[in-house]
Amino acid sequence: MKHVPVSEEAITQFVEQSDQIIKTSHADWHEFVNSYVFQYDPGITADPKSDEYLGYQSELWRIVSGRASYTPEDCEQNNYVPDAPNVRASYPFTSGNAAEVGNYFLAIANIFRHLDLPPGATVVEFGVGYGHLTRMLSNFGYDVTAVDIERRFLDLLGQLALPGASPIGSFHGSFAEAQFADESIDAFVFFECFHHCINHVELLHKLRGSLKFGGKILFAAEPFYDDWFPFPWGLRLDGHAVWAIRNFGWMELGFRKSYIIDLLEGLGFDLQWSSINEIGAYGEMAVATRIA
Repeated sequence: MKHVPVSEEAITQFVEQSDQIIKTSHADWHEFVNSYVFQYDPGITADPKSDEYLGYQSELWRIVSGRASYTPEDCEQNNYVPDAPNVRASYPFTSGNAAEVGNYFLAIANIFRHLDLPPGATVVEFGVGYGHLTRMLSNFGYDVTAVDIERRFLDLLGQLALPGASPIGSFHGSFAEAQFADESIDAFVFFECFHHCINHVELLHKLRGSLKFGGKILFAAEPFYDDWFPFPWGLRLDGHAVWAIRNFGWMELGFRKSYIIDLLEGLGFDLQWSSINEIGAYGEMAVATRIA
């Protein structure tokens, strides 16, 4: 494992090498980016819910991304959306790795198991991407709303829908912009996307008010770490995250479990953890149930 201090020169060199490798081998690219960890002195003791702390993490993002400012509508677009409906042009199939595809759909299977809701339940999925999970939720008979900042992903949902599936509602915008009636939702689902939300405290407050009593928030394959992570929450500096931040401007956050537990319990949730499989770097699912 290479531990490299954050600098413009180091990030530029790393990303250029990564971009060359991915042209010939997805597997070699994975091995290369996963061998890097960038280091940056946290140097802050502010309350992680404070504006000062938010400003610190925003400044770190500016350094790593090389961009002046972060807004979801400008920075969370995706360069890999197929021009036309084509399942094979979507992740995980584009990985060319059967194990990666299998792990991805095992995670979806476990999301269904932990939802444990009957057809007709109201489910909101954030950051739907190519929509594999979204369409399966709809096929089962859930009343699904898809939220994504990338309009082209939402357009694909209708084009790839199966005959007889329940209609899928959609909201184009950032997570925090989506509006739902009070106590109207049975479950919110984040599948590898909560870590893009820098205003996550505001978002979770809002979602709590929209959930029915006993409703759930599922966090699947999110970067929730033990307390070795250098921040209560903040920018991830592993090679994969740095590559995505610099290339696309995405917000790639990580969270200490202790921080997430404190935040959700303070909002009246019971939080349970379970293994989902080997997908990505994160093998756990967190299920937050509203109990107050």
